[in-house]
Amino acid sequence: MAALGQTSTYTLLGLFFGFLSFVFGVIAEKKKAPLGTPILGKDLVICNYPKDQTVLLGAFSIVMLLICVASSHIAVFSRYKGNAVKSYLLFKCTKLKVFFTIAWVVSAVALALTLWATVSQSSILRNNIHHDMATQCPTAKTGLIGGGGFMSLNAALMWYIVHMLSQNRKVDLFDEEFENHYDISLGSMGNPYLGH
Repeated sequence: MAALGQTSTYTLLGLFFGFLSFVFGVIAEKKKAPLGTPILGKDLVICNYPKDQTVLLGAFSIVMLLICVASSHIAVFSRYKGNAVKSYLLFKCTKLKVFFTIAWVVSAVALALTLWATVSQSSILRNNIHHDMATQCPTAKTGLIGGGGFMSLNAALMWYIVHMLSQNRKVDLFDEEFENHYDISLGSMGNPYLGH
């Protein structure tokens, strides 16, 4: 019961941090100025950007997403009733394998969008002197950080589904398929399908 409680805690942490990543990403998008103000000098343009927290919020969004993925992994691969389940047995479940892959892809897309926009914005703010007199002082591409935030929320939901499928798979392995064939409480025999 304690193991199930701990697993649920990591799952809820994954959802919580995924939601925080979404919130930080959306706020970062709303705070980002669309353009800076060009100040003309001799043979150069200095871009003056209003102070905002876009880069900091984007970094927070990235960190929250990484914690979400880490927490979700711990929940999926956690022990069940004190016993570790071998990964290859978990992934014999096709649904689990499919949703695990989707969760990883969505997480990677969320990370790529948010990281790209955050690094771009940071670079733009640091390199604000241009020799192209026609520059309009753009900022990072609009929609990337916010899109990354929404993908982080989707990733958290996908990881939650993966957790539920992994728990169902563990129940099948321990409580249904092998209960009639092996006494998993006997340390001398144990279940050959499970890790210890």
